[in-house]
Amino acid sequence: MQRYFERRFDQGPHAWLNELRLRDAEDLLLKGNHVKAVAFELGFKDAAHFCRTFKLHYGLSPLAFVARHYAAT
Repeated sequence: MQRYFERRFDQGPHAWLNELRLRDAEDLLLKGNHVKAVAFELGFKDAAHFCRTFKLHYGLSPLAFVARHYAAT
């Protein structure tokens, strides 16, 4: 199953799931939700794990991402 998944989506199931969760995180953060609340709602172990994953994906912490978004608009 994992090999099929990797061929179909060009990534493993865990990476795919994280990508979906991080897309949801963008919306939740930009709606003004707190980082801890977003981490909990999306099923991360804790806020620190969420922040590390977010920063690896976007190159910015969640708060810096929000600040940059609002500075650009």
